[in-house]
Amino acid sequence: MRWDENMKNRSKEDTFPIWRLFFIEASRNSKLIDGIGFFHAVMPFLKAKKNGGNLRGVVDGEAAVRNLDYFNCNPMLAPFVIARIGTLENDIAGRIGRRTDKRSASESSSKSPDSANRSGEGGAIEGAQLGSDYFAKLARYKNSLSSSLTSVGDYFFEIVLVPLSMTLGTILALKGLYVGVVIFLALYNFYHFRLRIGSFNLGLEGSGGSGRNVLQRLVPEHRFLEGLLAFTVGVFSAIVFVRGYNAGRGRFVIVGLITVALVLLLRKKLSFTFTIILLFLALSTYLVV
Repeated sequence: MRWDENMKNRSKEDTFPIWRLFFIEASRNSKLIDGIGFFHAVMPFLKAKKNGGNLRGVVDGEAAVRNLDYFNCNPMLAPFVIARIGTLENDIAGRIGRRTDKRSASESSSKSPDSANRSGEGGAIEGAQLGSDYFAKLARYKNSLSSSLTSVGDYFFEIVLVPLSMTLGTILALKGLYVGVVIFLALYNFYHFRLRIGSFNLGLEGSGGSGRNVLQRLVPEHRFLEGLLAFTVGVFSAIVFVRGYNAGRGRFVIVGLITVALVLLLRKKLSFTFTIILLFLALSTYLVV
């Protein structure tokens, strides 16, 4: 069930604004990471209609405390977590409310008014205890799900998609075709929007499973993109080395060997970013000197 189908019985004022999904990182901080953004995005679920049809105009304090907490997930796949947690929050609240109301009604019909009041309080206490158990499990589910999605999301965007887009753009730029910038932006944002909105709809459907299954459902061609990345990196490397060798011959070989030796010696102490910086410094030194 997609968002428009799932929300058909909600009022116009209570409809989920899809733009909230694009501001998850807007309030990032060192304490909660994206916790405030997650709470802002999940708020429409927490205001959803209860079992009896009464609208919660504001988010109750307990729901706010539960969801205004540490949250760290790949922002492109975080909407999947938002949809799942929001849906389950409503399901649990409705289940607890029905059980509490049912017990209170059954006990009050067969007892005196004083006993009925006590049974109603007992039902509320039982509902609170039941809710505590349910929501504790929901918190563990949220943490495990966000960790799984972070793993596959970071890999797809930072290791596959961004290098692929930038390499394609650079190859075209080296050939004098500056349409490469357009291709980079178009390819990146195509998957950006596809995963942001698609993962949200997938979460509403209650399907997807683990992080890898979510990525497989949303981007079934990700294996092809990995192969395409390897091919484009090979083409780019060949272009750079051929041009460098033609320009410097022996000097290029010497600088290249020294750079490779430094990278191999420092590979355990340098991050991926600093390795790239080292390579660019070596290339700049070669071109200038």
